[in-house]
Amino acid sequence: MAQEAPEPSAGVPEDEPVARVASQVEPSIVQVNVQAIQETPFGTQEEAQGLGSGVIYSEDGFIVTNNHVVQDASEVNIAFADGSIERGEVVGNDPATDLAVVKVERGGLPAARFRENADLTPGQLAVAIGSPSGFQSTVTAGVISGLNRSLPPELTGGDTSLVDLIQTDAAISPATRAGAGRPGGRDRRHQRRVSAPAQTGAENIGFAIPSDTAISVADQLIEDGEATQPFLG
Repeated sequence: MAQEAPEPSAGVPEDEPVARVASQVEPSIVQVNVQAIQETPFGTQEEAQGLGSGVIYSEDGFIVTNNHVVQDASEVNIAFADGSIERGEVVGNDPATDLAVVKVERGGLPAARFRENADLTPGQLAVAIGSPSGFQSTVTAGVISGLNRSLPPELTGGDTSLVDLIQTDAAISPATRAGAGRPGGRDRRHQRRVSAPAQTGAENIGFAIPSDTAISVADQLIEDGEATQPFLG
């Protein structure tokens, strides 16, 4: 479904892996602007605004972001790297994995290339790209700190735990969530999900949803509008 990964921009030195990754991935990163109607303690409704990041999943307009970015949205607008903005529609979301898919009516988009069955190793280079606080296409770097991590509900803010996560120390602010990551300078991209220091009690801890999970859930949401995951009962 995704396009082939583009070549790094001309003029980026071969010995600058972070810059080369950024030049390839940045066109596929979008800013997700949302408006939401929320209930107040007094029973009235207020309109709230928020933003997050997303990754272009397919050239025909499907975009992957986090469920918590769009779950209460009454309106979604997608800002692309070229400066254009399109109205988006949430086609499905999955609270269990904190993933969602948004569709825009636009074709020929620079879709990211997702790698399945990627063998990752702690210590590999990790690059994060997103739109923290509205600063679009912000690039940070770190390493993969650990694999197969789990976050309990009290840290995710949801009703279920998030499992099989990739831990990284690449800087991820709350609005960078759902941007792209690419460990080790290789073609392996992941959906990003933040766990802030205030939540974990530790600095430089962030988490990524593996690309295998993102692909599986995104395909189900596009096909059926919902996703299912196996579990042991």
